[in-house]
Amino acid sequence: MGFALRLGIVGAAQLFLAARGGAAAALWLWSGLSFLTVAWAYARRRPDVFAKQADGRLPIIRTCLLLPFHAAIQGVWRLHGWLGWDRVADEVSPGIWLGRWPRPQDVPHDVLLIVDLTAELPARRTVLHGREYWLVPTLDGAAPDLTLLRNAVARAVDRPGPMYVHCAQGRGRSTLFVLLLLRARGIVPDLEEAERVVRAVRPSISLTRAQRRLLADARDD
Repeated sequence: MGFALRLGIVGAAQLFLAARGGAAAALWLWSGLSFLTVAWAYARRRPDVFAKQADGRLPIIRTCLLLPFHAAIQGVWRLHGWLGWDRVADEVSPGIWLGRWPRPQDVPHDVLLIVDLTAELPARRTVLHGREYWLVPTLDGAAPDLTLLRNAVARAVDRPGPMYVHCAQGRGRSTLFVLLLLRARGIVPDLEEAERVVRAVRPSISLTRAQRRLLADARDD
């Protein structure tokens, strides 16, 4: 609920500015409504608010309605990159890359599969060209649907060839997938060791309370 509250406060503040009138009132109204819509989605655990398609596309109309939020999110993503807060990607185990929302130059040339844990960011066509693409749509900071996550991990266990697993920054949502995959492949004996292995290679990983709860639910699988 923390994300929902913060987004709701931002949206409410923008509606307050819209109510004061002025030349920018319509823009504040648009932006405020977009943030409040996403806040509702977080409160209700509804990643489908972005209507992301199985091929990674975001519908144009929905994207336009939520454009102020999208602009803010991509601005934060670019800021992280400029400041160097996260490395683009790390190979946490042979053939398993964990990283940020990728540009074409970010993905190793031999990667055959992109696993996308975002709901809010479109898959770049240039990244997907010639590669298989799997989507597990998840809100930032939230835990994915456990059934969807388990099914994707089960498919990946015997999947040949390198893969690139990502969310927005390569810290939380994508980390969950990688932890479960390392255990499912028998690379590590349990999820605790999986996290130690991944953190040693990518120290910036960070799981929220919701994501920790999902790991607890998955521990006995």
